[in-house]
Amino acid sequence: MAKEKVKVPIYKRVWFTVPALFIGMILLVNLLTISEDESNASKEEKDTTNYSSSTSSSKTSEETQKEVDEIISQLEETSEDLDTDVEAAEKTDEEDTEIDSEYENTQVDDSTEIDFIAGVYIASMPFSKSGLVDQLEFEGYSTEEAIAATEKLDVDWSEQAVLKANDYLDFTAFSKEGLIEQLEFEGFTLEEATYAVDQVEGETNAASSSTESGETMSQSNAVKQAENYLNYSAFSKSGLIDQLVFEGYPEEDASYAVEQIEVDWMEQAEKSAKQYLDYSSFSRSGLIDQLVFEGFSLEEATYGADQAGL
Repeated sequence: MAKEKVKVPIYKRVWFTVPALFIGMILLVNLLTISEDESNASKEEKDTTNYSSSTSSSKTSEETQKEVDEIISQLEETSEDLDTDVEAAEKTDEEDTEIDSEYENTQVDDSTEIDFIAGVYIASMPFSKSGLVDQLEFEGYSTEEAIAATEKLDVDWSEQAVLKANDYLDFTAFSKEGLIEQLEFEGFTLEEATYAVDQVEGETNAASSSTESGETMSQSNAVKQAENYLNYSAFSKSGLIDQLVFEGYPEEDASYAVEQIEVDWMEQAEKSAKQYLDYSSFSRSGLIDQLVFEGFSLEEATYGADQAGL
């Protein structure tokens, strides 16, 4: 916005104040000179012997006049300098006005700003449509502004779902069903989420078909998921299959995964027995029954109870 010039009263302007001060000084000097001349004249009438003093006063008057002339000369020079300064100041004000006008014309309005931010987000990471709206609202924009900015983007939301699915699979394993549910949780529609998982699965299956393993995406993820579970808890073979099925893997893929990993089920029974005893009390027979209930064979359960000290 252009700055408004404030009209300064004439008596407050520099080019007025400085000359006025000089003129006042000149008048004061003249008054003092006149007063001194009158005093000297009076002395001449009373005492002619004061001739030398009168001569001195005359010289003083001449010197004073010379000083006044010098002051007037300096005043004229100062006036010229002030005129130059005023012209420079007015020119600077005009330049400032032009700059303010240019700044006003180049300012980014709110709609342009939110459009830019929305574009940056979608270029840096995958979003669902509703997820991007939520993010823009989090940034402080209204729902209407966020929706309008999102609508302006030229984005294939199904492809965004594919990118998001790949991001998830880069750091953890999902069943097909579980991945679809996760994408829906992120704001993608069921259609977008299903499309994404089908695309990722197709790419993974096509890549694995050229290798010796020939694992499908679901099988490969089930193997990873089974290994992850065993890293932090003890499972029986049947209990691990059940857990993978609960996560959304088909039973055949869950069984495949458990067969692919190397596990000492006796050792798993021992770990499970000790875990139970860490937070509860069991008799020997009670602990064996609990382990059998968890899917361990009687032999594995008995071994586990023995190793736990019962």
